[in-house]
Amino acid sequence: MEENIVDYNNDSEIIPAERPAFLSVLCVLSFIWSGLIIIGSLIGALMAGTIVELLSNLLNDPAMSDKWTDQQVEVMEQFLNLGSGIVTAIFIAMIVFTSVSLLGVIKMWKQRKSGFIIYAVTNGLGLIFSLVRFDPLGIVITIGFIAMYWVNYKHMR
Repeated sequence: MEENIVDYNNDSEIIPAERPAFLSVLCVLSFIWSGLIIIGSLIGALMAGTIVELLSNLLNDPAMSDKWTDQQVEVMEQFLNLGSGIVTAIFIAMIVFTSVSLLGVIKMWKQRKSGFIIYAVTNGLGLIFSLVRFDPLGIVITIGFIAMYWVNYKHMR
């Protein structure tokens, strides 16, 4: 059911609400990004044991030992110490987190203000994770998308 709004230039006429092109572009970009993250995380969850085994083999390969920096070795060892069960849980958490964010985008596509709130809260939590990891690119992109969606908030109902 398509919602209508009143044209304030002519109170007797009801016209369909149009989604701004900028909001459409943001939503499409978010659909693509979320889809890639969900597919990648699903593959990661299904292949967690193989991923852990592959990284372990790479780390212990004598031919590769001179190619790793001490910091890279430390990070890989921390990851391997998690085990495949925790790695699977991390991928599943990413699927859930991204799906909630995607729900917000779907609602914003339908021009619902609740979609912005869902998106902003979910990605705000993700922003905290980016701040802890000090991921400058992730911080800029997350703040940028929240801000760009905020600019479109006035077009939502």
